[in-house]
Amino acid sequence: MTAEASSLCASAERPARRPAVRLGLFVTGAALLLAGGYLLHRGYPALAVPALLVFGGAALLWDVFSEKRLPRYAISPLWLERGSEGRKLSELRRVDLDWYRSRVVERWTPALRLHVGSEVWHLPLSLEGWDGFWDCLRALRPDLGLPDWRHLKPMRTWLAEHRRYNLALPATVEVSRPSFTVQTVAGLAAVSLLDLAWGYIRGGRNALESAFLAAAGLWLSDHLLRRFYPPRIVAAPWLNDPERTETSSSQE
Repeated sequence: MTAEASSLCASAERPARRPAVRLGLFVTGAALLLAGGYLLHRGYPALAVPALLVFGGAALLWDVFSEKRLPRYAISPLWLERGSEGRKLSELRRVDLDWYRSRVVERWTPALRLHVGSEVWHLPLSLEGWDGFWDCLRALRPDLGLPDWRHLKPMRTWLAEHRRYNLALPATVEVSRPSFTVQTVAGLAAVSLLDLAWGYIRGGRNALESAFLAAAGLWLSDHLLRRFYPPRIVAAPWLNDPERTETSSSQE
């Protein structure tokens, strides 16, 4: 018996990347790996540079080839599924909020920690459809005391900063962020200013310093954009709900 066979209520799974995005990540990872290997072979004096290139390339390639390893979750009135595993919904003993990441190269994200029998399953909120799964779980097992995600105080921050927290946005939520053009111009401006300042102080730069300046400039532009143009929720049916007060200090 599966969730599909017993009136599926909701499912949550990793959003599929577009082929162009996967190809771009693969090419970038392969290029970094080859560049790092070449520098190692040539005996580059600063070992940290080729080592970082090799590590970064390997991490990107691992991310591309392990994309589908995160299981699909499904829930029905009788069953709870994680990938090919199935448990009776009655075996679910407790639900908590936790932080979780499925891969080393992935950011930590909020997750539902499901205590199923003697096991613990993590359903990260990076999965598409997590909101429907959450609502179904509340409706089917009200005895667990799971709060409405719309009424949790941290949720507004997580949704507004969904890229930072690796959160899949529900279809009903719209977030305002700086456009790609603004982010690109800000990044280039920050990198250029740091490069000019460093060149004025040092009179030049090597490859390692250039890479450091580029990373520092991108970090600085992202930090300043978030500070002066913070992401915010601009559309959600529940924003003006007067009952949006439910929270739990143990879940913040």
